Amino acid sequence: MWLGVKKSSFWFYSILFLILAYPVNIRLLRFFSPPDVVFVFVLAVIFFWGGLKKSKVDPLVFLFLIFVLVTSFFGSLFFDFSVNYIAFFYKYLLMFLLAWFILSADLKKEQIELLLKALLFSFYFLVLYVYFYQYRVFSGARIFPRPDFPFSSTAGLSSGGHLYGAYLSTGVMACSSYWIFISKKSFFWIPLLFLTFGAILLTGSRAPMIAMLFGYVILLFVCSFGKNMAASLKKMFLLMLIISSIAFIILTVFAGRFAIYEKTMDVIDRSVSFSDIASGSDGSVMGRMEKIELGTGTVLDHSVMFGTGVSSTPFLWVDNSVVRLLIDSGFGGLVLFAIILVLFIVNAFKTAKTNGNMRLFYVFFLACFTYFVNSVSTEFFLVARSVFPFIILICLLYKLISVKRES
Repeated sequence: MWLGVKKSSFWFYSILFLILAYPVNIRLLRFFSPPDVVFVFVLAVIFFWGGLKKSKVDPLVFLFLIFVLVTSFFGSLFFDFSVNYIAFFYKYLLMFLLAWFILSADLKKEQIELLLKALLFSFYFLVLYVYFYQYRVFSGARIFPRPDFPFSSTAGLSSGGHLYGAYLSTGVMACSSYWIFISKKSFFWIPLLFLTFGAILLTGSRAPMIAMLFGYVILLFVCSFGKNMAASLKKMFLLMLIISSIAFIILTVFAGRFAIYEKTMDVIDRSVSFSDIASGSDGSVMGRMEKIELGTGTVLDHSVMFGTGVSSTPFLWVDNSVVRLLIDSGFGGLVLFAIILVLFIVNAFKTAKTNGNMRLFYVFFLACFTYFVNSVSTEFFLVARSVFPFIILICLLYKLISVKRES
């Protein structure tokens, strides 16, 4: 007890606030939003309360963070030190501290399920927000046609559509796999999936489409060889029917009617136009490739093993998480980071096997997979509005996986 407050209640309501607040992207400082401030506060409270638990991965996480600090120190000897990049230390810390915080949480199974429902509520809100945003575009508002998270400093002025689309595609993969493997309430999931696929098209981003394609290939593979194969394949077929219906409706029924809404049609066309990528004439893709080339070139010229360091990197964003890690911490940091992720997923698999929760593991794995694929085309893992929902999701799923299934 602390000031009459139960630790489990404090944990539950702290996580609930983070879930409900992350969609609102208000900047209190340059890199900090309300969820960041609240998280730092509650983490400090739990730390002094003695509620954080140790895990087998902690030494590797500690080694990785020390590695990032050391490479930054040596990098500053060769490159100009920039105080603007100090916030990136927090960005690296956030994902690990948040996972540590959630996994240490003293929560009952019912509380975990309530938090997952709250996470779904926030996801549904952000799906519907895309349509509200497009309604504003329809109404003639002078805003950028591709949406950004609510209250973003650049909302309506420039595009955050690639991040929004990546968030939605990760969420829709988690929802699709949960519906196929666990839920029996098709009347709830089918409308949500239908709306989400449409919302992803309206973000005007192609990378989420590619991430979903790979994700659904794996989902189909799991459905084909898992238990209750017939029921899973039936839902998978229905899912493909939903996607095909959306494509048919947009490309045939509404195409003519949307002619007066040229901006919206341009956004949809951008989401499904891959011919320019194949021909090498797409400006967005060429710009990303140029950043990747410059980033890897800098690492090769400086230090392959240690990179340039977070505080001295010559690039603010390179639109690729692997290259970002190479620049900030070199090959050594990239390998350490990969080992941490693999160990976490393997441990989840072993726990699921032991507790009879493989269906939950499929949801966990497919959400992770889609998130990682999305991170190849952007530095998704360093953006707080993606880190909060993703880390909370996979850690809550991990905690559910750890609960032994009743026979």
